[in-house]
Amino acid sequence: MPNPLACLNETARVLVPGGSVLIFDKFLQRRRWAPVRPLLNPVVRRIATRLDVVFEEVLEQTPQLVLESDQPALAAGWFRRIRLKRV
Repeated sequence: MPNPLACLNETARVLVPGGSVLIFDKFLQRRRWAPVRPLLNPVVRRIATRLDVVFEEVLEQTPQLVLESDQPALAAGWFRRIRLKRV
């Protein structure tokens, strides 16, 4: 996702009020120690994706969406299953 904020804004636009979306991605968690990601990010982002996006910071900029659930998934929590609801 090259622009996570644009993606969440578009998600909020197309969801009906009360609708939900499930996101499966490797977003960082705020205040979670992840020392390897900053080291890998310069290389990995040129090949595939960014590893430095903190989901909560992006969600704060999309007030139409609220967090319903957030669960760790795969690779010791590197990936997350996030369910959002449109208000």
